[in-house]
Amino acid sequence: LIQYLEEKGINAQSLVRISSDPSGVNTLTTYVIGRDARRHAFPHSTVLSSWFQNTNAAVRTLNQDELKNIPLGANITYRPGVHILQFESPVLYVVTGPRTLRALANTQTAAAIYGSNWEQKIISLSDAFFADYRVSTESSITDASQYNAQLIESAALYPAESGA
Repeated sequence: LIQYLEEKGINAQSLVRISSDPSGVNTLTTYVIGRDARRHAFPHSTVLSSWFQNTNAAVRTLNQDELKNIPLGANITYRPGVHILQFESPVLYVVTGPRTLRALANTQTAAAIYGSNWEQKIISLSDAFFADYRVSTESSITDASQYNAQLIESAALYPAESGA
């Protein structure tokens, strides 16, 4: 499989998208090829934009047959440090590392970390996406000194390094 991908000019960390589905309707699903030679879906455009500002030039378009030859892997999760995630509960989480969430103790902590516009950082997600993450065994973040969002974001270089 790796040789097949390399022949197509696709390697780990390549972004790919199918040109259209069998009905001719364009699909917006973008994938990243992981080191495991699997395609990992960005389940929503906001996940993709948490990693990349402009992807159109970097995305390789494949036909349906080419894409189906690349096995599907786990979904890509939000880039650490970028957003506050809230599932179908009142708990607010931050992404601390590859596929890992840590709860925020309260809204004051969120404001201390992200500033006065912290509420604009919240992404509301269906519980269906909760399984893409694991919750840290560390206690809730109670103070901004326990989570430096900018440092954590800059350390997360590429989505395939986030558990893909």
